[in-house]
Amino acid sequence: MEEKAAPEKVDWNQVRRFVVFSASLGGGLILLFLMYRTLLVPVGVSLFLSFLLAPLVAALDKLHMPRSLTVSMLLLLTLAFLTTTCLRVFPALYTEISGLIELVPRAYDKLTRIWLPSIRSWVLELNIISSQEFDAFIRESRTLSYLPEKVNQALFTLWSTAPRLLGLVIHSLLVPLLTFFILKNYDQTEVRIRQLLPRDLEEPLMLFWSRISTSLREVLKGQAMVAATLAVLYVAGLSAVGLQGAVAIGLLSGICRLIPYLDVIVGGSLSLIVVLSDFQGAGQLLAVSGVFLLVQSLDGMLITPRIIGEKTGLHPVLVIVSIVAFGELFGFWGVLLAIPVLAVAKVVWLSAKPFYLASALYAPRKESSEVLTESEQN
Repeated sequence: MEEKAAPEKVDWNQVRRFVVFSASLGGGLILLFLMYRTLLVPVGVSLFLSFLLAPLVAALDKLHMPRSLTVSMLLLLTLAFLTTTCLRVFPALYTEISGLIELVPRAYDKLTRIWLPSIRSWVLELNIISSQEFDAFIRESRTLSYLPEKVNQALFTLWSTAPRLLGLVIHSLLVPLLTFFILKNYDQTEVRIRQLLPRDLEEPLMLFWSRISTSLREVLKGQAMVAATLAVLYVAGLSAVGLQGAVAIGLLSGICRLIPYLDVIVGGSLSLIVVLSDFQGAGQLLAVSGVFLLVQSLDGMLITPRIIGEKTGLHPVLVIVSIVAFGELFGFWGVLLAIPVLAVAKVVWLSAKPFYLASALYAPRKESSEVLTESEQN
């Protein structure tokens, strides 16, 4: 995203009005969120679907088809795809993952019989910890033997609850109806909103929203494409080395890639369980590790830069720190919304930076024009 230089003569009164109006609008949206929080899920899904489908609707308008027919067709196709995916993919994935979880006791047994004595000798030789501390750690880790029962119980609870929740969100009349009317009246709604904006702020506000929506679409589309590409690579690589449950592990790793770097944690943990449950030598462990290393290398050097691009991408360290921080503050929704919030924050910073460089806060009044000229040249 290119940085736009501030105008040669900055109207700071207009800038202040812009900030105050934007803050007031944000506060109003937060108030609406608090008032209608019981409808947050269906309304949020409707807005999200409308946001993604709006460019397709605009493109199909060139065919001079009735807007109602275009929106209905796209909405039906989208809901059919989501429903088919949920009914066909998720049951098989659930069965495979349950089978992998059941391998935990066997993996733990192999770990204690084959690896633990060598690890204990190595740790004691290096004087990292005492034998008493090591034995105490092993006693505490034996609670892993109860992990399959707990995980299976959690999966069963999730599986029994998910269809009801999914049915409430996807198959309730509110989601498709809201999405239909939002898309059908998208242009008229935009015109009415523009009419309510302060006259001197209409152009900068609409430009600001255009940058935010473009950045969000690029980031969301890019993350989905990267996740799908990595899922294919994981499935192919793990199948090539003969890992049990390669398809389930690869698909789950790809889905987890929607949250950056979670694919390595989840996929690596499941792969380690499978390897330890039927250990066939160090070669198998090295082969599986090589698959994850290769996929991550391709992702970092080729896939993510090509699909998302340097201009719309976010620094990996910033992504990790933000995901952890948002997760601590807001739980699951914080983890899910960390990247979109970062994308919006980046647009805000790039839009505000030229004005900051042209302000007296950055440089004295006498030097502000020189700084502005340098900003334009860059």
